Amino acid sequence: MVCQVDRLRRCFPASIRSVLKDLPESLDETYEQTLLRIDKEKREYARHLFKCLSVSIRPLRVEELAEIFAVDFDTKATPSFDEDMRPPDAEEAVLSACSSLIAIVDREGRQIVQFSHFSVREFLESERLATADKRLSYYHILPEHAHTVLAHAGLSVILHLDDKIDRNTIGRFPLAPYTARHWVDHAQYNNVSSHIQEVLQHLFNPANPHFAAWVWLYDIDRHWISLCPRYIRRCLRLCPFIMPRCAVSVVLLST
Repeated sequence: MVCQVDRLRRCFPASIRSVLKDLPESLDETYEQTLLRIDKEKREYARHLFKCLSVSIRPLRVEELAEIFAVDFDTKATPSFDEDMRPPDAEEAVLSACSSLIAIVDREGRQIVQFSHFSVREFLESERLATADKRLSYYHILPEHAHTVLAHAGLSVILHLDDKIDRNTIGRFPLAPYTARHWVDHAQYNNVSSHIQEVLQHLFNPANPHFAAWVWLYDIDRHWISLCPRYIRRCLRLCPFIMPRCAVSVVLLST
């Protein structure tokens, strides 16, 4: 319904009757038409945004989700984060990319992004979409890949930080606190950890400052000593190869 109303809203009065006659009869048809109307230059962004929304551990604020625009997923190695790629208006960028399939709602003063209806997510993850025309199946969401996208995006932001990050500067990186708390949750899904090994090697490299930034962000109020050991054990179960590096990083950080 939201998608259909949005289409009518953008019509000139003279064309409303003809548009009403052409409105799709089912939700699937409505969502298909909405996906097909996404501008070519925005399709990749829309696909990434849909994936992140579908698997986020908690609802994402619009400024958190908009960080996806600043992540380059086309690099041969690992995705990279570039502040200069951020859109000037996060809300406008997210709504423009995803059309009427998503909505931004106010929750206690925070602008939260969600699918415009629960059936949108169901459609994007459905076998119906997976077997549809190529232009539509492009948007099909596989949970494992979606978790990988959000983990990669968030960790690319963490790798952009250094050990000089503090309460005054962390606000410039809205996705960083979410990632510090939840990248392990994403990595635990199926085989996601095997897809982010290279990023984790950078994170746990004692020669880099990213580890210190991560543990500070993980427990920004009580600092890392109280919770980090338990969290690190979860990391080690996922990524045994990082154990030597992690041990070195912990020693260096505590000295």
